[in-house]
Amino acid sequence: MSGIDVIKEIRKDSQIPIIVLSAKTADMDKIQGLVSGADDYVTKPFNPLEIMARVRSLLRRSQNDVTKAKPDILNVGPLTINKDSHEVKTDDGKEIQLTALEFGILYLLASHPNRVFSADEIFERVWKQESIISAKTVMVHVSHLRDKIEEATGGEKVIQTVWGVGYKVEA
Repeated sequence: MSGIDVIKEIRKDSQIPIIVLSAKTADMDKIQGLVSGADDYVTKPFNPLEIMARVRSLLRRSQNDVTKAKPDILNVGPLTINKDSHEVKTDDGKEIQLTALEFGILYLLASHPNRVFSADEIFERVWKQESIISAKTVMVHVSHLRDKIEEATGGEKVIQTVWGVGYKVEA
């Protein structure tokens, strides 16, 4: 497997920073490396201090990108929640079928672990309406969501009730 093949394989699953260190100095080699997914291409001989500076620069940028991006996949207890595909799976790969509102509630709670959301807050954020007709609307949806999660996980309690306040999931 060539270095280009390795870069392509890495890029299938990851956006980890890649710096190519190579003895190949032709412009086409550099272009091919960068087009394949490398973030930087340095030819030999190189200054080790320059490499360290390039590594630090890439790490700084990649950490900034991570902090700006909202996670599309969350792990909460025995669950993996994929925002893009609206899929929820257990640790053993079993998919839990949720309605759009149930998914919205779970994703909201999971994306803010340990934070308690009142029924009003959940209603405003998931239903995207300002006033709640009844707190029981949210309570019923949370109850159905809990039932589905507990059935799929063998009784795991993912969503906790904070009596008189609201609901949360723990990190």
